[in-house]
Amino acid sequence: MKAGLAQALLNWRFQQSEVQTVGSSTSTESGSVLQPAKIEEIWSDIDQLLTPTWMTSVLSNIGQSSHGKLKADQWCALGTTHLLLSLIRLWGFNSDTSP
Repeated sequence: MKAGLAQALLNWRFQQSEVQTVGSSTSTESGSVLQPAKIEEIWSDIDQLLTPTWMTSVLSNIGQSSHGKLKADQWCALGTTHLLLSLIRLWGFNSDTSP
């Protein structure tokens, strides 16, 4: 099952085109992966997500200089829960026919 899903993900990724503007040092259209509107949506998701009491909390203003540095357990919670759920929603497929 995992091997089939991994292969489907690789096949999908190889079908995606990358856009690079002339003279740009990055392969993204705007020079960054997450635009301010998307970051605000992630902040909103962090605010709305109910997590168990034993899980480390992550402040919703992550990415701003006023937030400061993250501790290791905050990075873990952010990467394995908060960002995972937000990015699936934000970058998910738009059609009902996609896998």
